[in-house]
Amino acid sequence: MFSMMPGIGATSEALTSHTRLRLWIDGQIFERQGHGGVSRIWLTYIPLLIDAGISVSVSVSTRAVSSSFVELADSLELETIWSDRRVDPISVFDAHWMRTRWLRRLAGQMPPGVFQSTWDSTVESGSRPEVMMVHDMIPEMTLRPRRSVFHAQVIASRKRALENAAAIVTVSRTTARDLVDVYPETAGRVHVVRHGPTIGEVEPVAIEDVMSARGLDLVPGEFYLFVGRREGYKNFGVVRELFNVSAQAAQRGLVVVGGSEPEPAELHPAISFVPYVTDPELVALYRSARALIYPSIYEGFGLPVLEAMSHGCPVVSSNADVLVEVGGEASIYFDPHSVDGLKAALKTADGLDNLEYSALVAANLSRFSWARSAGELAELYRSLS
Repeated sequence: MFSMMPGIGATSEALTSHTRLRLWIDGQIFERQGHGGVSRIWLTYIPLLIDAGISVSVSVSTRAVSSSFVELADSLELETIWSDRRVDPISVFDAHWMRTRWLRRLAGQMPPGVFQSTWDSTVESGSRPEVMMVHDMIPEMTLRPRRSVFHAQVIASRKRALENAAAIVTVSRTTARDLVDVYPETAGRVHVVRHGPTIGEVEPVAIEDVMSARGLDLVPGEFYLFVGRREGYKNFGVVRELFNVSAQAAQRGLVVVGGSEPEPAELHPAISFVPYVTDPELVALYRSARALIYPSIYEGFGLPVLEAMSHGCPVVSSNADVLVEVGGEASIYFDPHSVDGLKAALKTADGLDNLEYSALVAANLSRFSWARSAGELAELYRSLS
């Protein structure tokens, strides 16, 4: 039904021996996210694709573009097509219609090549092969299009992008399976290209500096860590309940990084909420945490799992299919609906043998490589061109 892109045996030199392929990326994600997971993925991919011999152009709006993308564009041999669209959409339908209209206009000016969507967009002109990257099936799993016009428009936009895609890239086998289950017509066009640990090479700042800057009063090496949003399928409630029933957890404390402002029901004296940290600060937290707690009921991939592992932080994760796919034998799993299961998993983490666990982590991380994945994407683009 779908294929795992084969490992690329060719070196970057061999890849660049081909005629340079032109890749046009719709940079919508850089308008939607300042420092989010998907934007970080494309910030990682773009320079690697250029190294693989791809000539990259990115279309993006000056009105909403993230500073991270501007910094990347300034530092690379990157053609950027800027626009200054002034009409703000009032619905998902309007946003899709205006984006498609702008992309169609650009398509007439762009040289031949491949179009890559970063967020459910499509040229809808048939002027070039289109590639869509599906990071998860959360809209289909969580939205209710029959009850909400907004939800219906989100789903409709995804369907249009899928219909026009010559190839669909998913970031895990689990997401590929779910995609084909929901949209059987995509079978045969789906390719699995996994992520890598996004901040694997980032050097940390001193944990004492993070504690001071973020107002944290915790013991390094003792606190637990939670990274990302907390609502809905992220299942923060089971972690919050842990602190009601476990004196040991309450004594150690929890740092929650990212997400929205906490709701009153989420507050607890032992839980510290930090809306934003820099990458070096996040690495310092990973390296000093007793364990990352990742209780999601559903994910498309689960980048924090690899981020934590790449910096020596044990991972206590729900047993959701994709998290087992990504964590392999190096995570400790629990039923995401069970507080007792979470307590037992944290107890198991306490008893880990460091040498044995390090070997499991190294073996698991060897399955993931940004350079290898960029090579797989480059090969896919070339096959379409």
